Amino acid sequence: MNLNSMKLTRRSFAKSTVAVAAAAGLGGALAYRPVKAFANTPNAAVQGEQGEVYGHCRMCMLCGSCSFVATMKDGVVVNIEGDPDRANNAGTLCPRGKSAIMNVYNPHRIKAPMKRTNPEKGMEIDPQWVEITWDEALDTAAEKIRECYDTDIRKLVQMYGFGPYESGHATLGIGLWAMALGTPNSSSTKGQMCAIHYGGCYTLSAFPTVNYDGVYCNYLVILGKSVGYDSGLAGGDARTFANCLRRGMKYVTVGPRASMEATRGEWVSAKLGSDLSLVYAWMHCMLYELENGFDEPFVKNRTNSPYLIDANGDYVRNDEGKPQIWDASSDSAKSHDDPSLADPALFGQYDFNGTPCQPAFQAFKESLKTFTPEWAEAYSTVPADKIREIAANLVSYASFGSTVEIDGETLPLRPAAVIIGRGITNQEDGTLCDIYSRVLNMLLGNVGSPGGIISNMYCDYLPNELDGTTEPYFEAKTCTKFNWPPQGLDYADVFPHRHSTNTLMMRTMCDPEKYGFDYKPSVVVSCGSNPVTVTADAAVAEQAMKSVDYVIYQGCYHMDEMAMLSDLLLPE
Repeated sequence: MNLNSMKLTRRSFAKSTVAVAAAAGLGGALAYRPVKAFANTPNAAVQGEQGEVYGHCRMCMLCGSCSFVATMKDGVVVNIEGDPDRANNAGTLCPRGKSAIMNVYNPHRIKAPMKRTNPEKGMEIDPQWVEITWDEALDTAAEKIRECYDTDIRKLVQMYGFGPYESGHATLGIGLWAMALGTPNSSSTKGQMCAIHYGGCYTLSAFPTVNYDGVYCNYLVILGKSVGYDSGLAGGDARTFANCLRRGMKYVTVGPRASMEATRGEWVSAKLGSDLSLVYAWMHCMLYELENGFDEPFVKNRTNSPYLIDANGDYVRNDEGKPQIWDASSDSAKSHDDPSLADPALFGQYDFNGTPCQPAFQAFKESLKTFTPEWAEAYSTVPADKIREIAANLVSYASFGSTVEIDGETLPLRPAAVIIGRGITNQEDGTLCDIYSRVLNMLLGNVGSPGGIISNMYCDYLPNELDGTTEPYFEAKTCTKFNWPPQGLDYADVFPHRHSTNTLMMRTMCDPEKYGFDYKPSVVVSCGSNPVTVTADAAVAEQAMKSVDYVIYQGCYHMDEMAMLSDLLLPE
């Protein structure tokens, strides 16, 4: 579509969005069976201003996961409860859902578009806001965006936070419109200090993270994560964990804080940020101290552990470029996809066409040799005997070789798992702990098996056809092909994990030429996002916002830091 000839009025746009919403509603009706509350109970909005209104909670990014019943009195919402007729949350709501009343009736909520009349900007400077009409506000925003499109679309910077997920303008808010216009500068400000997605994306093609099977898991080790009262999802983790407690699952919470779930099970006190030492020590025990301490068939056949590597740690490849594996049954090297490969070797030293090599697993085991429980005790304060006990329990409960029949299918049963959360990934070495906690679960052979870890996947595993391995996915790789010089101000075509690169964008916006850019941003559109409070350096973010000609704050809720630095407010 040629934007120069596009004729789209706000009225026609509103009509089109209604049509989309109606289509989405129809899709929901087809996907889910209607429940009594929705099918037979009229809403208060239809009856008048007294009674009950049924709806879906939008107070977290899992919009619609929980359903609610709001009680209206004299046109005012006086109470919100979980809908007891909905299976997902079964009458419960987390504190976020209950707090929706405060969001609606917050006296400080911005309710109309406003424009700045004071050209000077700063956190302590009065913007001298003037309320304007929606027509003027939208025309001004369109004019500023169009100026970038007509000159250099790269000068348009769009930022988005979690706010758009929790509102009615998610598609607009997460920047699809900006990408369609062609700017490389659509950047996330969600969780700049959070690397929770990287390990799962890197090892398992899993996004957003990795969880445990609450139906079959019998022994769970929890690191840096809450799975109980404060997990934030009334219909998700909290109920799953409650069901696990009822059926007698044993669990160990490791960390410096005795959380509520820790008081219900076993709590192992550990120094803050020491989790990686424990993961290393548990794997040391599994490979050096425990007999049959890992799931050998899984490691041989479901991981790249048997791939031969040279002295540089690179794959040893044949003339076709395929990685080689030593087949112990024939005492020869074979390609990973050779149908005659019968017994991949995990240990030993070999020679492939004059190149000394060894299985990756051999090198992996040797790297863990010095990471004993005694070493980890000195770092973590967890007694060495307790470290050994947890490792032994993981192996014992994993029950290597056991199976379970589900719906007529016989599947591996590995009812032991280790899970992590942001309490780890936000610490020093957190990304390493994220990755190696997945590797520990691979030693248990529990990936994708009943009782083990399961991936919240938006896609199938992404295989590398040449190597036969899982390809890093989404935030574990660059958003585009590698470019140098980079195109986007957040260097997302150089670094992986765009979830956290907006902090870098704040610096490049202040002095683009210093960082190798031949253009300077002129318009920022912030969508439900406050980059000032989530970046690594608020002062730099403030300077970045002041360095551009015009700042539009779409989906703003109240007078926060971003609002104080904006020129135009388009309220939620």
